[in-house]
Amino acid sequence: MLQQEHKEYIINLYDQNLQARVVDIVESLTKSFENFSLKETSVRTFMKTECKLERNSEDKLRQRFGWVERWASTDMDYLSNCVFVDESGFDINMRSPSAWFTVGTPAIVETKSAKATSHTISGAIGAIGVVDIELRVAEKPK
Repeated sequence: MLQQEHKEYIINLYDQNLQARVVDIVESLTKSFENFSLKETSVRTFMKTECKLERNSEDKLRQRFGWVERWASTDMDYLSNCVFVDESGFDINMRSPSAWFTVGTPAIVETKSAKATSHTISGAIGAIGVVDIELRVAEKPK
């Protein structure tokens, strides 16, 4: 069971790293507190109920569903007349794209940067398959 000192510890960990996973928090708690063990669900429940932190709220899921319904009711047929274009960058400092955030505030996370070469993959796909794909490698930092 989470005691007040454990709850404060969890809040401090998330304040330091919004991208920490629940499994990371449980591992840190287990290492930091002697004879302590708990399940990930206890931490997740604490984060959602007492801290009001969330990743996929009911409201956000309804908004996403509404967006899909609006586009589905148009004459756009993604199987015949759409090409999807996306770009993704990555480097040695990559972290999980998800983070915990307080309800009503964006999860803005600053990451430490090491001098590393960045790579960007751009791609375009449609119903017929891959239309184009490109790998760009940035110049090596000085």
